[in-house]
Amino acid sequence: MTSPRPQHRGAGTVCPVRACPVRSLDARRTRVIVGEELAKPKDAERARSLISLTDDHPPLASVSIGDLDTADDVTWAVPGMDTTTADMSNWTRAAQNIHDEQGRSGNPPDRAVLAWIGYEAPDATTVLGMGKAEAGAPRLAASINGLGAVRAGRMPETNVVAHSYGTTVSAQALSTTDAHVDRFVALGSAGLPNAVDSAGKVHAEHVSVGQARNVLPDEAGQGDHPAALGRTASGHHVDPSREAFGATVFGTDSNPADAADRKPVLDHDPPTRDRSGYLDADTESVYNVGRVTTGHEDDATAYHPEPPTKRDQDLIDGKPWWMAGR
Repeated sequence: MTSPRPQHRGAGTVCPVRACPVRSLDARRTRVIVGEELAKPKDAERARSLISLTDDHPPLASVSIGDLDTADDVTWAVPGMDTTTADMSNWTRAAQNIHDEQGRSGNPPDRAVLAWIGYEAPDATTVLGMGKAEAGAPRLAASINGLGAVRAGRMPETNVVAHSYGTTVSAQALSTTDAHVDRFVALGSAGLPNAVDSAGKVHAEHVSVGQARNVLPDEAGQGDHPAALGRTASGHHVDPSREAFGATVFGTDSNPADAADRKPVLDHDPPTRDRSGYLDADTESVYNVGRVTTGHEDDATAYHPEPPTKRDQDLIDGKPWWMAGR
């Protein structure tokens, strides 16, 4: 891979991993972590490359699975809260799962998936604000437009697959800048910016959404517990899974937990230890992401909202909390 790389203007020093003159201890540690990811066994189709590494605090980086120079289909995987380059292994695994599932679609394209940790993600103290999204949006736009500059005249199909607060950042980028993609996929959204109150306001030809059953915070393992909390934020309360928003919503939890494949999403996180996250292998969610991002939207499973848990339904019906669920 010899052609120039998409650059993140204003994102610190961006360069190949071995040549990057990183000075901070965090950035040197990130270089080690990224190097380990690049060295993992792989075949030619799944070859990994470092696309960027910065000397910011915290350091930022992106790893490509597949060749950005030649791919006919390119996907940015944009993470949410608490994701840092110290977590590059986990986020690269999520991107790998997308790449693998894309390969199972009919007539799969030559493709690349970018595990993009190119913005400073919020923590619990900042996730309800718009500051991190407003700062991250120009970086994501620069990455998307940078590929356009490199691939001028032969631009591939482009996708953004975003999770949690990553949907906030991505919607901000795809509504306030000149960046445009073919498909935008929002998973477990922590809420889109208030101004993005319809799919038509996103600079994408197709907008798709995956949302598991919303549950309360102490019901982890039964559905998505933090996403709805994120959507209470004053600056990003838009729920893209609502019919009025106008997106295509696909299934995430149609099957029983013991299903052999297309397993239900039972947690908010992307990959999880029990493999029930939005981007875990063999889940219904990642199956649909693979179909949608390769132009096979008609093969995605339909959305059938799961009913509330018994306790939640009791609370909705007005039972006292100490009696709910009994």
